[in-house]
Amino acid sequence: MIFQNSPFVVPLIFSAVMCGALGVYSYKNLHIPGLRSFIFLMFGVTIWLVGSIFEYALLEPGIRYTAVIFEYLGIVLVPVAWFLFILTYTGRDEWIQGRKIWLFFIIPAIVELAVITNPVHQLYYTSITTEIIDGVSYLVYQHGPLFWIHTIYSYILILSGIGILASELIFKSPIYRKQLLIIFIVCLIPFFFNILYVSGMWSVKGVDITPIVFFITAVGLFISSYFFQFLNLEPVAHNLLLKNLKDALIVIDTKDIIVDVNPAALIHRTDGVKSYLGEKIITVFPFTREVLENCTIGSNTPGVPIELPVNGFLRFFEMTCIPVINNGGILIGKLITLHDVHEQTTAVRSIHRANQKLQLLSGITRHDIKNQLSVLTGYLSLADEIDSEEFKSTYLEKIKTATWMINQQIEFTSVYQDIGLFEPKWFNLSILMEQVKNQIPATTLNFINELNGVKIYADPMLERVLYNLFDNTIRYGVKTTFIRSYYVIDGGTLKWIIEDDGIGIAIEDKEKIFQKGYGHNTGLGLFLVREILSITDCLITETGVPGVGARFEIRIPGGQYHLQTDDANST
Repeated sequence: MIFQNSPFVVPLIFSAVMCGALGVYSYKNLHIPGLRSFIFLMFGVTIWLVGSIFEYALLEPGIRYTAVIFEYLGIVLVPVAWFLFILTYTGRDEWIQGRKIWLFFIIPAIVELAVITNPVHQLYYTSITTEIIDGVSYLVYQHGPLFWIHTIYSYILILSGIGILASELIFKSPIYRKQLLIIFIVCLIPFFFNILYVSGMWSVKGVDITPIVFFITAVGLFISSYFFQFLNLEPVAHNLLLKNLKDALIVIDTKDIIVDVNPAALIHRTDGVKSYLGEKIITVFPFTREVLENCTIGSNTPGVPIELPVNGFLRFFEMTCIPVINNGGILIGKLITLHDVHEQTTAVRSIHRANQKLQLLSGITRHDIKNQLSVLTGYLSLADEIDSEEFKSTYLEKIKTATWMINQQIEFTSVYQDIGLFEPKWFNLSILMEQVKNQIPATTLNFINELNGVKIYADPMLERVLYNLFDNTIRYGVKTTFIRSYYVIDGGTLKWIIEDDGIGIAIEDKEKIFQKGYGHNTGLGLFLVREILSITDCLITETGVPGVGARFEIRIPGGQYHLQTDDANST
């Protein structure tokens, strides 16, 4: 092999050593996002540089073109490696998951094959000539159509990476911003000189300055690594954080225009749109109006509780708005967050409900037992004062009745002692009706179950609700032959209807039957039925026609029912 003294060989060797060393050094930090792609990038650059060294140092045309073929292995890899590095380093690696990554290498593979076989078809280089400049031989290329296809493809990847990098500069903390700024600048330099070469604006004919200025890139990356821990300090990828946060985050500018939003916020929309960037926040998320009004510099607004539907069910959130201020103390935007507090809120509400119901039940029990004890004491006193056996017998019967009432009250309390104590759960109404029907003593009633596929969210004592309604029908329906249970959808509410063909409820009694103490037995059955249903905001009313039959209508609000069939009735 015959060598020549080219002035570009030494800078190329220096660049190759720097880039190769930087790639080797990076191996100890493979856990940092993007470092594998960075090593791949340095590998491609080093191949490009080594091939360029032999292209400029050798004189024989055949061997020089072999160096060009080797050099092109690096040339086709560098744009792809650059783009992959930017994607992974900034947390956007979902774009290249699985087999998708191999799509980026289709054009590079075709180009490398075209360079190898160019002497046959001349589609990449239409001609290659030798030109002597200041006593040094250079290869001068005339570019064919495949060259321009590869150039366009490479520039698209490079510019896309630069655009992503530029956008990241806005969000990073100061230490990461310094890293990115250096990477941004040093990687623009080779791109700029490559444009000069490709456009023919570079004055030295046959010299591609791009690999030569890679030593500037290598030095810049070394500085970033040494002084700003580019290869040691793991970046907090803005997009990756937003994507994985469970809390909803919405960033707006001073005009209340959405500039960023994470996937957790988009679940509060049901129209399938993936992004709302550039839209007014009130238009997209109207529920934020309440916190926006008081979100100013210096404000310390507490979180606002709010209920929002998620996958068809209501959940509790705490919504806050934080003013975003620059170093000059000027408001530049606002950050709205939605923190899911459903479990905490429901737990607190459950405890509160349990206390309320227990106080209610204990109050009723204490009052009724106290009344019966007063009756019992009175009759015992009377029985002790008189000698008549007839009167004593009468008083003893009264005492037995009072004792029986106390026993009934205690048994009643044992049945309803769990009211409000446990977390509500989902019930399949069709299955529940069958279970309760089997608990009813032998009866000739026909039970019509039209609740297939309906689930509701209710207190665990829902079974007692249904039993009480069935029992009332059997006791007081007189001429009842059937009990029918079905549902209708009214707007966003589900109406669960339980009706019969008995004597019905008098108009003046339709509301009284739910009052404490009203009725033929304890006077508490339907009162507690309403209380149990109210735990999950369900409301029961009686809407039947007197003489035709009773009709109990239970309204279940949206988010607390689920239909597993498409044949639902509607009104």
